[in-house]
Amino acid sequence: MLIFAMCDGGAIPVVRSLPTSSVPAEAAMDLLLAGTTEAEQTAGFFVGFDWVDTAERALIDVGVRIDGGVAYVTYEVDGDPWDPGALAGTSGQLEAFLSPIQGTLFQFPEVDAVELGALCWGELSCGGSNPISREQWESQTQG
Repeated sequence: MLIFAMCDGGAIPVVRSLPTSSVPAEAAMDLLLAGTTEAEQTAGFFVGFDWVDTAERALIDVGVRIDGGVAYVTYEVDGDPWDPGALAGTSGQLEAFLSPIQGTLFQFPEVDAVELGALCWGELSCGGSNPISREQWESQTQG
């Protein structure tokens, strides 16, 4: 299983052991939510979730639903949407959350787009449709 982490300005795959789960995409997102390891951080890797307090991360439930090639992602605490607040306040900080989420989900061949409309983080528009296609993500991260 892969998660994606930021390093040298781009999203880079990081190999992780997949925990047992009936929904592999959710398991991958749980691995991402856990943040990077000390060894990965020493090597220069990071994700936005590294900045979230460990106790707070433990309360967050990640939901992934794939419908018609589109992955819908939610982060909730006690049924309410979770928001990283100021941790995603700048475009660079927001990218440290979003690019790893998108890259991690795009490893699954059944995912053609990632819908971010449920995430009201930083500069993202809340609600509505805000999908990014695999091709858009690849052109942004490789271009």
